Amino acid sequence: RKLKPYFKEHNLGNMTWLVIKELQGEKHDNSIHLHLLLKAPDVKRLFIDVWDLQDMWGKGICFVESVKNKANESNNIGAYFTTYFTSLELTENEAKLINPDKLIKDKSNHLYEKFGRLKLYPSHKNIYSTSRNINKPIITRATVGDNKKSLKSEGYHFQDFRAYSFELDDGTTITTNNQFFNK
Repeated sequence: RKLKPYFKEHNLGNMTWLVIKELQGEKHDNSIHLHLLLKAPDVKRLFIDVWDLQDMWGKGICFVESVKNKANESNNIGAYFTTYFTSLELTENEAKLINPDKLIKDKSNHLYEKFGRLKLYPSHKNIYSTSRNINKPIITRATVGDNKKSLKSEGYHFQDFRAYSFELDDGTTITTNNQFFNK
């Protein structure tokens, strides 16, 4: 609510936003982090001082980073966020209980369980919210072949494919097949 007046006061024009709720798990006392992605289509480069943002938020620490930096690291921003918001950081003791095929280690040697965070979210609940003026995804159901044909006809090129499986506490196995395309 405080961002709209800030945008107006600093002549930043319209804004679009996406907030993602990231459940932290036991390693971080089951806290919730919010990730805010902001876009200001009317300005060439958006800058908001971290101290201003922290004052507006009023509930703790804020960290500001350019999405372009993250996009360049992974070469695909969708792939980056899919991995980031689904992998769950583990303690060393928790990691011992996880199938080694499901573990990943980052540059700082922190251990993560692939798709482990998904178990923390209640089913059939959105983990994100958006401004009204943001383009929403169009969700379709189709075969892999039909999707590839449709995307190819729209100028997209296949980049990568990743399949992941994980087991829920009730024994249900969920497999996701992720295809990444670039224009």
